[in-house]
Amino acid sequence: MDIKVKKSENSFVIVGRQHNPSVLFGSFFKDSGIIENPNEIDSKNTIISPAFAQVQFKNNDSIRLAPDRLIINGNFGKSPFIKGIKYCKALPHIVYTGIGINFKYKIIGVNLSFFTPKIQKEKYETTGVNLRFNHDHGKCNLKLSEISPTNRSEIVADFNFDYSISENNKIGNLHIDVLEEREKNITHAEEVLHELFN
Repeated sequence: MDIKVKKSENSFVIVGRQHNPSVLFGSFFKDSGIIENPNEIDSKNTIISPAFAQVQFKNNDSIRLAPDRLIINGNFGKSPFIKGIKYCKALPHIVYTGIGINFKYKIIGVNLSFFTPKIQKEKYETTGVNLRFNHDHGKCNLKLSEISPTNRSEIVADFNFDYSISENNKIGNLHIDVLEEREKNITHAEEVLHELFN
């Protein structure tokens, strides 16, 4: 079977209390060092309100901020994580309670029946497979799902590596190096994919 694994995207989730979505405006990003130039923001696709904010960047990164969490998505690279670290250092008063380091891969040339040979396909439809395993600092959830009902030869593998942060530990003083953990988790994720699909 000819199976190919392709990196798709990654995201950085920061869970905490007292996030303020209305803080996300051009001068905040520049003043905190998240961006060098306000023109990096795609203002046409940016929404900012007291309850929710979504900021789109021209490099394809995006930030979604609600009072309880910040989610930074982007292409497979370090950019979302660097933005998240700078955000946390700029706002040390927020009580951060957890982070998620997430990756998406596309697996081409296989469908979910690869994992469910005993399911009677004429009676049941497999829409997803959820797996959970340990990593150095917590748990990882892996969701495998087909891209669409019409495209049954590609699977999306969505990894979510969770980390808890104690109440008195601000993220600026985290004992976890986020970029180093990202690299470790990529290695771990790809080992899991190799084990599952080879």
